[in-house]
Amino acid sequence: MTRLQADCFGLFSFAFHAFYYDSRLLVNFPRLTSFPKTLILLPINQKARITNMSEMDKLKNLEEFWNRDEEISAAKLRARVLCQKLNAIPVDDTEAVIAAAKELFGSVGDALCLKTPIQCDFGFNIHLGESVLINYNCVFLDAAPITIGDNCFIGPMTGMYTVSHPIDPERRNEGYVNGRPITLKENVWVGGGCTFLPGVTVGKNVIVGAGSVVTKDIPDNVIVVGNPAKIIRTIDL
Repeated sequence: MTRLQADCFGLFSFAFHAFYYDSRLLVNFPRLTSFPKTLILLPINQKARITNMSEMDKLKNLEEFWNRDEEISAAKLRARVLCQKLNAIPVDDTEAVIAAAKELFGSVGDALCLKTPIQCDFGFNIHLGESVLINYNCVFLDAAPITIGDNCFIGPMTGMYTVSHPIDPERRNEGYVNGRPITLKENVWVGGGCTFLPGVTVGKNVIVGAGSVVTKDIPDNVIVVGNPAKIIRTIDL
């Protein structure tokens, strides 16, 4: 193969990759999805998009999804209805509150203490461990899993936001979003009015001071405060 032939082949290969993995073009040329993937060299750090996935499948696989999809919208409406039902239960009817929480959330451990009102996007992505306390007026935007470990105390007006929007304004305005999980390990105490941003993990025994904004992972056995939340001391156990 001559140098010219090699250059032409390389240019064709690059153009073919860009064409093949642009999902908007695949909509118009679905036959290309049947090409054997073993014949295609992916560009570095480029992830192949599976175009036949539903938007709900993309959500569950932590991929960007279209938030206005019919199935997505139905799931969010279900969560809003169940939140409304939960929030309307008399506060002294503990059994009904727990039953409604189990219907709304993905999993609920024993001895849940839930103080309504509460709001969430989907519900099924929220997983609560044993002996969890959730205080008044908490908001969970669970486009990705929110996992709260055993013996966690969540202060009032706490927000956990797994959802994020594209930087590109055109795509953002089209309704595309993606989610990154939030995880609190066991024995975490969250003060009132805290905010947790997408993708953070909070270690065991952590105390998050009131009003803090958690923007990155926090190790075990520390106290954090501020915006962004920073370690002010360790906890000796």
